[in-house]
Amino acid sequence: MLFRIVSEQLADKVPQRILSFGCSSGEEVRSLRAYCPHAFITGVDCNRRVLEKAQSADPCELSTYIEGDRPKPNERYDLILALAVFRHGDLRGEEIFENCEAKLSFERVNAAVTRLGAVLTIGGWLAWGNNHFRFEDMDAAQKYCGALVAGRPTMPDPLSGSNNRLIETSPRPPLLVQKVV
Repeated sequence: MLFRIVSEQLADKVPQRILSFGCSSGEEVRSLRAYCPHAFITGVDCNRRVLEKAQSADPCELSTYIEGDRPKPNERYDLILALAVFRHGDLRGEEIFENCEAKLSFERVNAAVTRLGAVLTIGGWLAWGNNHFRFEDMDAAQKYCGALVAGRPTMPDPLSGSNNRLIETSPRPPLLVQKVV
Protein backbone atom coordinates (compact mmCIF):
# COMPACT_ATOMS: atom_id res chain seq x y z
CA MET A 1 0.00 0.00 0.00
CA LEU A 2 2.80 2.47 0.87
CA PHE A 3 4.55 2.09 -2.49
CA ARG A 4 1.25 2.52 -4.36
CA ILE A 5 0.54 5.75 -2.46
CA VAL A 6 4.10 6.95 -3.06
CA SER A 7 3.83 6.32 -6.80
CA GLU A 8 0.57 8.30 -6.89
CA GLN A 9 2.14 11.24 -5.03
CA LEU A 10 5.10 11.29 -7.41
CA ALA A 11 3.13 10.72 -10.63
CA ASP A 12 3.54 14.31 -11.90
CA LYS A 13 7.23 14.54 -10.98
CA VAL A 14 9.67 13.86 -13.83
CA PRO A 15 12.31 12.73 -13.29
CA GLN A 16 11.62 11.12 -9.94
CA ARG A 17 14.56 10.93 -7.52
CA ILE A 18 14.14 8.56 -4.59
CA LEU A 19 16.40 7.70 -1.64
CA SER A 20 16.10 4.40 0.21
CA PHE A 21 17.88 5.25 3.46
CA GLY A 22 19.23 2.13 5.15
CA CYS A 23 18.52 0.06 2.05
CA SER A 24 20.21 -3.10 3.36
CA SER A 25 20.03 -5.81 0.69
CA GLY A 26 18.16 -3.54 -1.73
CA GLU A 27 14.79 -5.30 -1.49
CA GLU A 28 13.09 -1.98 -0.88
CA VAL A 29 14.73 -0.45 -3.96
CA ARG A 30 13.79 -3.41 -6.16
CA SER A 31 10.21 -3.53 -4.83
CA LEU A 32 9.75 0.20 -5.33
CA ARG A 33 10.98 -0.16 -8.91
CA ALA A 34 7.73 -1.92 -9.84
CA TYR A 35 5.76 1.19 -8.79
CA CYS A 36 8.20 3.82 -10.05
CA PRO A 37 9.86 2.14 -13.07
CA HIS A 38 11.51 5.31 -14.42
CA ALA A 39 12.72 6.76 -11.12
CA PHE A 40 16.34 7.27 -10.21
CA ILE A 41 16.58 5.33 -6.96
CA THR A 42 19.59 5.56 -4.65
CA GLY A 43 20.09 3.09 -1.83
CA VAL A 44 22.33 4.10 1.08
CA ASP A 45 23.61 1.70 3.71
CA CYS A 46 26.69 1.50 5.91
CA ASN A 47 27.13 -2.27 5.45
CA ARG A 48 29.38 -2.95 2.45
CA ARG A 49 28.50 -6.66 2.25
CA VAL A 50 24.76 -6.09 1.93
CA LEU A 51 25.35 -3.31 -0.61
CA GLU A 52 27.39 -5.66 -2.77
CA LYS A 53 24.49 -8.13 -2.68
CA ALA A 54 22.05 -5.31 -3.48
CA GLN A 55 24.05 -4.20 -6.50
CA SER A 56 24.46 -7.71 -7.86
CA ALA A 57 20.71 -8.39 -7.46
CA ASP A 58 19.64 -5.15 -9.17
CA PRO A 59 20.43 -4.93 -12.89
CA CYS A 60 18.55 -1.64 -13.36
CA GLU A 61 20.78 1.17 -14.59
CA LEU A 62 18.57 3.69 -12.76
CA SER A 63 19.54 2.21 -9.39
CA THR A 64 22.61 3.39 -7.50
CA TYR A 65 23.98 2.10 -4.21
CA ILE A 66 26.19 4.16 -1.90
CA GLU A 67 28.04 3.03 1.18
CA GLY A 68 27.63 5.35 4.14
CA ASP A 69 25.35 6.56 6.88
CA ARG A 70 24.04 9.64 5.09
CA PRO A 71 23.15 10.82 1.60
CA LYS A 72 25.50 13.05 -0.33
CA PRO A 73 24.75 16.65 0.77
CA ASN A 74 24.58 17.99 -2.79
CA GLU A 75 21.90 15.49 -3.90
CA ARG A 76 18.17 16.25 -3.88
CA TYR A 77 15.32 13.76 -3.62
CA ASP A 78 11.57 13.86 -4.18
CA LEU A 79 11.01 10.95 -1.81
CA ILE A 80 13.03 9.53 1.06
CA LEU A 81 12.15 6.20 2.62
CA ALA A 82 13.16 5.85 6.28
CA LEU A 83 11.52 2.52 7.05
CA ALA A 84 12.77 0.20 9.79
CA VAL A 85 16.09 2.04 9.89
CA PHE A 86 15.85 4.08 13.12
CA ARG A 87 15.52 1.06 15.35
CA HIS A 88 17.71 -1.39 17.21
CA GLY A 89 17.11 -5.13 17.42
CA ASP A 90 17.99 -5.25 21.11
CA LEU A 91 15.10 -2.91 21.94
CA ARG A 92 12.35 -5.43 21.30
CA GLY A 93 11.44 -8.91 22.38
CA GLU A 94 11.52 -10.32 25.88
CA GLU A 95 13.23 -7.38 27.49
CA ILE A 96 11.84 -3.92 26.79
CA PHE A 97 14.22 -1.15 27.78
CA GLU A 98 12.81 1.75 29.77
CA ASN A 99 15.62 3.93 28.39
CA CYS A 100 17.00 3.31 24.87
CA GLU A 101 19.86 5.81 24.93
CA ALA A 102 22.63 3.21 25.25
CA LYS A 103 21.39 1.38 22.12
CA LEU A 104 19.93 4.14 19.96
CA SER A 105 19.59 7.71 21.14
CA PHE A 106 16.98 10.24 20.12
CA GLU A 107 19.79 12.75 19.55
CA ARG A 108 21.40 10.54 16.86
CA VAL A 109 18.10 9.86 15.15
CA ASN A 110 17.06 13.51 15.33
CA ALA A 111 20.35 14.60 13.71
CA ALA A 112 19.96 12.00 10.96
CA VAL A 113 16.39 13.12 10.22
CA THR A 114 17.63 16.72 9.96
CA ARG A 115 20.28 15.59 7.43
CA LEU A 116 17.64 13.72 5.43
CA GLY A 117 15.41 16.79 5.40
CA ALA A 118 18.27 18.85 3.99
CA VAL A 119 18.35 16.72 0.82
CA LEU A 120 14.56 16.42 0.40
CA THR A 121 13.01 18.89 -2.03
CA ILE A 122 10.29 21.29 -0.95
CA GLY A 123 7.10 19.40 -1.75
CA GLY A 124 8.98 16.10 -1.43
CA TRP A 125 7.78 13.21 0.70
CA LEU A 126 9.30 11.34 3.63
CA ALA A 127 8.07 7.83 4.40
CA TRP A 128 8.48 6.99 8.10
CA GLY A 129 7.62 3.67 9.67
CA ASN A 130 8.70 0.80 11.89
CA ASN A 131 11.11 3.06 13.80
CA HIS A 132 11.62 3.34 17.57
CA PHE A 133 10.81 7.06 17.67
CA ARG A 134 7.82 9.12 16.57
CA PHE A 135 8.36 11.42 13.61
CA GLU A 136 6.35 14.19 15.26
CA ASP A 137 9.00 14.43 18.03
CA MET A 138 11.81 15.24 15.57
CA ASP A 139 13.01 18.86 15.37
CA ALA A 140 12.49 18.79 11.61
CA ALA A 141 8.84 17.72 11.93
CA GLN A 142 7.73 21.37 11.89
CA LYS A 143 8.86 21.54 8.24
CA TYR A 144 6.36 18.86 7.21
CA CYS A 145 2.60 18.49 6.94
CA GLY A 146 0.03 16.14 5.54
CA ALA A 147 0.69 12.96 7.47
CA LEU A 148 -0.94 10.27 5.34
CA VAL A 149 -1.37 6.85 6.92
CA ALA A 150 0.27 4.66 4.31
CA GLY A 151 -0.37 1.10 5.39
CA ARG A 152 -1.47 -1.12 8.22
CA PRO A 153 -0.02 -0.80 11.69
CA THR A 154 3.09 -2.85 12.22
CA MET A 155 3.63 -5.23 15.10
CA PRO A 156 4.00 -3.63 18.53
CA ASP A 157 7.44 -2.18 19.06
CA PRO A 158 8.76 -0.03 21.85
CA LEU A 159 8.41 3.64 21.06
CA SER A 160 10.59 6.14 22.88
CA GLY A 161 10.22 9.88 23.30
CA SER A 162 12.78 12.65 22.87
CA ASN A 163 14.08 11.90 26.37
CA ASN A 164 14.91 8.31 25.28
CA ARG A 165 12.30 6.96 27.71
CA LEU A 166 9.74 4.34 26.71
CA ILE A 167 6.34 5.90 26.03
CA GLU A 168 4.35 3.06 24.44
CA THR A 169 4.50 -0.31 22.73
CA SER A 170 1.43 -0.12 20.50
CA PRO A 171 1.60 -0.73 16.74
CA ARG A 172 1.80 2.35 14.50
CA PRO A 173 1.17 2.50 10.75
CA PRO A 174 3.76 3.96 8.37
CA LEU A 175 3.34 7.66 7.61
CA LEU A 176 4.00 9.72 4.54
CA VAL A 177 4.70 13.40 5.31
CA GLN A 178 5.32 16.23 2.87
CA LYS A 179 8.06 18.81 3.31
CA VAL A 180 6.61 22.32 3.06
CA VAL A 181 9.50 24.51 4.23
